[in-house]
Amino acid sequence: MYLSPKNSHLLEIIATCTFSIAFDYYKKLGMEKSENKKFPYKAARFVNGKKPYIELHTWDNEKKKLVRKRTYKDANEELAKQINIDLEEGNYHVPSSLELLVAEKEAKKQNETAINALQFAFENAKTRLRSPSASSYRSHINTFCQFLKENYEALTIRTLQQSHIQIKKVSNTTRNAYGATLRLMLSDLKELDYVDTNVMQDFKTLKESKSTAHKFYTAEQRKRIKEIISIENPNLWLVCQIIFYSVFVFVVKKAQICT
Repeated sequence: MYLSPKNSHLLEIIATCTFSIAFDYYKKLGMEKSENKKFPYKAARFVNGKKPYIELHTWDNEKKKLVRKRTYKDANEELAKQINIDLEEGNYHVPSSLELLVAEKEAKKQNETAINALQFAFENAKTRLRSPSASSYRSHINTFCQFLKENYEALTIRTLQQSHIQIKKVSNTTRNAYGATLRLMLSDLKELDYVDTNVMQDFKTLKESKSTAHKFYTAEQRKRIKEIISIENPNLWLVCQIIFYSVFVFVVKKAQICT
């Protein structure tokens, strides 16, 4: 079956959600840490044969039964005793596929680069963002990741500090927008256990200058514009009137539909 890029992305989202649900369920069972659960075992014994070895039986979470294991390295009675102490105190077991997957995912989080983590955070968040917002966030993340690539390429997300985040030579409005984006991405990464703290939580915004663009003309300005254009360029004034009344009619009809 052919999968379009859109469908492939949808399947990726479904797979991520499925893993998250399974992971949460797994954690609720209290099985993410073996020391919190008592696993059965069969004590280790030293076998002094032609090639000495130590034999023991540990619990297999996948097969739900004891499985035999042997170790030949430095096999002797003292090592067998030490293994038995470890078995009693450490609750050794053979992890299930889900445990291995969880352990692998957690290990990856510990060493994930800031670049990869932030890009992942955006992909994870963009499904809940409106199109204009998603476009702005993407631009901010791409720009910042390029900065990281040029200056801190190997920096892990867990060691990222606010001192690494330099937003210079831009207006206060742009700076505040970049800061808000990074704060949101790091907030999501904190919820996903990629970081312990959001280093942008206390990011201070700077005062923004009020824009003078896109303001309505005053009544006096409109009167003056009409006088000049209608005399100097009647055709232009006609075009202005057509545009005005077309927009006016559209707004009125839109209001009628909504009511």
